Amino acid sequence: MKPTKWLLTKVACAVIAMSGALVAPLASGVASAATPNTLDLNVLLIGGVTPSATTAAWQSALSSEGVAYTLVAPSGAYGSETLTLPTLSSGTTANFDGVVFADSPFAFASGQLASLFAFESQFQIRQIDAYAYPSPLLGETDVTSDRSPARRAR
Repeated sequence: MKPTKWLLTKVACAVIAMSGALVAPLASGVASAATPNTLDLNVLLIGGVTPSATTAAWQSALSSEGVAYTLVAPSGAYGSETLTLPTLSSGTTANFDGVVFADSPFAFASGQLASLFAFESQFQIRQIDAYAYPSPLLGETDVTSDRSPARRAR
């Protein structure tokens, strides 16, 4: 074998051996690292107690855009509605990547949505309140209601 070919063969063998030595620790390090959260592309659509035009409009819009969604309908009287939620997550995988309230979240009994809000917080899921007036309870402020002199001066 020529000296140049022999040198190339040795270098190739060394590179192969080193790559195996480097990949093994990396692979084990990846397995031991914390698994990041993942999201399924599906929207949780929370409709009204009775079929409403708002719920139908959201269903139509999501369907026409090809967005997968799961419709959940609450029961009970306004202000004390209850909701049976589907499985929101499994381990580090969120089953929904967005939540839409076709009606107002104020329609639900106190504490009824606590597990939903915890899920949204854990996986950083966005929520749309489609039929709710801006309110500090929703983390929103109606700028048109601020009639203070300082606001008008801006």
